[in-house]
Amino acid sequence: MTTQLQLPPQFALQDALYPLTEALFERAAVEALYLTEINGQPQLSYHLLIVIAETTALNAVRKQLPVLQAQFPAFTLQAYTQKQLRAGLQAAELYFLRFGGLDAPVYTQASGYRLWNPQEGQLSTLLQKAEEQLDLEAVRIGVFFDTAWGLFEQENYPAACLALVEVFKSVLTWAHQLYTGQVQSGISLEAQVAGLSPYLPQLRVIFPGPATPDAEPSLLELLDVWGSEGFDPSEQLDRRSCYQVQLCMERVFYLVDQAARELLDACEAHHTLAIAQPEDRPEGAAPYAPLETGLQEALLFLQKTYRVHSAYQIYGEQQSRLRHANLFMQQEAQEHQNHAVVVLITHKAIGMRPSQLADRVLNATGRRIRITFILETFKRAYKALNYSSNFLQQVIGKGKVLFEEDAQLREFLRHGCFYHPQQFHKLKTYWDIRINRAAYLMEVTRTLDTHEDELVQLQLYQEALIQTCLGMIRLFWEYSPAYTSLPYLLDLCRSFTGFPQELLETTSFKARRRLYLLTHAQQHLRYGTFCKVTYDDATDSYHLCERFIKKAGNLAAERLLLLKRQTYQRAV
Repeated sequence: MTTQLQLPPQFALQDALYPLTEALFERAAVEALYLTEINGQPQLSYHLLIVIAETTALNAVRKQLPVLQAQFPAFTLQAYTQKQLRAGLQAAELYFLRFGGLDAPVYTQASGYRLWNPQEGQLSTLLQKAEEQLDLEAVRIGVFFDTAWGLFEQENYPAACLALVEVFKSVLTWAHQLYTGQVQSGISLEAQVAGLSPYLPQLRVIFPGPATPDAEPSLLELLDVWGSEGFDPSEQLDRRSCYQVQLCMERVFYLVDQAARELLDACEAHHTLAIAQPEDRPEGAAPYAPLETGLQEALLFLQKTYRVHSAYQIYGEQQSRLRHANLFMQQEAQEHQNHAVVVLITHKAIGMRPSQLADRVLNATGRRIRITFILETFKRAYKALNYSSNFLQQVIGKGKVLFEEDAQLREFLRHGCFYHPQQFHKLKTYWDIRINRAAYLMEVTRTLDTHEDELVQLQLYQEALIQTCLGMIRLFWEYSPAYTSLPYLLDLCRSFTGFPQELLETTSFKARRRLYLLTHAQQHLRYGTFCKVTYDDATDSYHLCERFIKKAGNLAAERLLLLKRQTYQRAV
């Protein structure tokens, strides 16, 4: 039975493609096939991306690809799993964007199959990131060229040629990443050029084969020997020969760089066509989602800097305002202020406070989004879930998935959250301890004394707010943060209540000054302050903290009733 393929009109290689797909279907369970034209000169050729269901089957298929490649030379073949493809797309790798992320598949095993569903603005961000990666790669290769040219001017021709060999290796590695998505290692330069010839036939023009079997070694063979064995000291190399090698490497670099730009232009052209189709966007959808775009930019930065295992958004806030200027310069601009709370799980500890990481991400995204991070390592998260962490159960099960490397942590979701009377008693006891400490700290400042210090009182009010926030976070999330800065805790509380923001973050100057004094009270007490703190400042802060603790107590009472009901429902 012939498989139905969704081929483009008047497809020239249809007679060759059907036998190829049948051979693939006999060897493994293929989820999807993506067909992309890669070359029209000197002969037409296509790239076929094969999506395999399982890793075991993927390894078996990859062993058979050279045989199929020899049988069907008009097609270049690459196989990946769906997980690998999505990881490559999220990392903005140009190969996955060009050959698997934008075009519709010519075959899908299940109806309605879709590799990914980019959100508004996400694809533009990924294309911009891909362009930045191309620029960085070109700059890195340019450094090798500078080294080679400096050695050439010093008349150290053997060393200059060895530096040019490193240029050649880097360019070929880059080309393999562009056209196969993989990094070739452990193979000769001749084999790498042969593997890239179907994508870049001009390489055969730059490195022609020997005219006769007994001809002198070609430049490619010499480069291969220099790259593997080094330069023979007995071999003489003049200035002209070294310069010829330099020119050859410049041609190779130009060829690969132009090919990379063409791939990027093809992706951008496809993206432009997709935007021009209004039917692809549902009615009423916003044309621009700055929160999602900021999160995606932040995630790409984190993946580039750290070994991220997974990331989950548990809170998001987006505020927009229209700014007009009518004097001197007529302008109108839309400003977006975005904030999110994200649980970030990495393989290794990041080694900095959440506030420091938030500042780095804020600067990396062009101050587009401010993220409050809850940092965990994979080892700690795995151990906590193994001992039934209700917090991580809720985060992984109900939080918005921004990135997941694998599903190891999701395996614990089948156990569900743990509710037990003893657990409820622990939570209630913890809350009572925290709120009682907060009340005690407040009352200490009301003790009559011969001398009063407003900075000390503000420090005690700050500690009272910290104790209250810690109690609420434990009660709602069943989680105790290791970092206890007051602004950080207030940001965490945003996800389950809005009264801290309503009480503390009003727009008046007096309220903003009071919040500043409270959040920096410890610093001012230790190192002094340029602000003049008065008795009225301390009194206003006391009444504000009183209202804060009262509202927190009412909210906690409602939460305890809910937890108690859930506890006994589980017990029955």
